[in-house]
Amino acid sequence: MDVQMMVQAYGMLYHIETTLKQTVETIMTNQYGLLWRRKLKEEEKEYLYEIISIFGKYKPLITIFTPLDRKKLYELIPIRNKICHMKHIAILEYKFLEECLELVTRTLKTNSSILT
Repeated sequence: MDVQMMVQAYGMLYHIETTLKQTVETIMTNQYGLLWRRKLKEEEKEYLYEIISIFGKYKPLITIFTPLDRKKLYELIPIRNKICHMKHIAILEYKFLEECLELVTRTLKTNSSILT
């Protein structure tokens, strides 16, 4: 895999993670207010596995991704670790990353009404 593909992989990963974080922030703030973390005793999530897990924890988020979708996103974690530690990923891993980006984009577009 060449450098340009790794740059693209990082871009896709960045988009997935930041989109998921922003979605959590928007929905939870709309539901519980600006101090939702304090109200729910929830620390800020920094790692991808933590962000994914929060979608299965709170009622306003739980229906956005199916359990199967969340499982797929969890399967992205080893690929994420390779990318973030500057290890090359295989073409199949790159394709899986593309699938996960499509999943996140499609799912959040379908659920866009709850993001406003």
